[in-house]
Amino acid sequence: FSDYPNCHNKNPKLMRITPGLKKYLLCKHNMYRDLLAGGTMESRNGVFPSAQNMSMLQWDDELAALAEHNVKQCEMEHDQCRRTVKFRAAGQNIAYDSWSEKRPDKKKIIREAVFAWWNEHQDFQHHEIDKYVGSSSGVLHFTAMALDYQTHVGCAISEYDYSSGDTLLITCNYSSWTWMDQAIYKKGTPCADCGGQCDAKFKNLCPAKR
Repeated sequence: FSDYPNCHNKNPKLMRITPGLKKYLLCKHNMYRDLLAGGTMESRNGVFPSAQNMSMLQWDDELAALAEHNVKQCEMEHDQCRRTVKFRAAGQNIAYDSWSEKRPDKKKIIREAVFAWWNEHQDFQHHEIDKYVGSSSGVLHFTAMALDYQTHVGCAISEYDYSSGDTLLITCNYSSWTWMDQAIYKKGTPCADCGGQCDAKFKNLCPAKR
């Protein structure tokens, strides 16, 4: 990255977010949101109740462009450069993986990163669904993906050589962060708040365009 001298690692490059990869990232996010909204998702604390206003996430190019600035730093660190005119309180998830031997399937790494974020639901205290107060530890990657008022996401991915081997860094920016003292989502019958009209594919999510 000639325009990012802060990346001190060797051979840095951006992974092109193709239409197929964009669709894949969106599908993974919405698949998990759909599972949560349907009221069948389990954790060590029990089954999550269904959600009545869980929206289907859409891709946002500006959030993705700002995520690109983050991954060009070649460090797994959150930044404050993600606010947009449309999304004044954007949230952010970051993950990375390194390997020293055979180069793995990159889509598999991406899938595992998104799963790791979502898997924090295991530690989420269900009483915080109605009002998040921060008593659940280490769950903010999960909540970023689970908020019913979350509407958009944009991601970027970089690759570079690190001391432990090749590294892939992924950052996803979201339309909102997790607000204290607000509900993660409203419990109820799926799609009740969008006229009972669920998405054709994700049958527990409110359609993106409403």
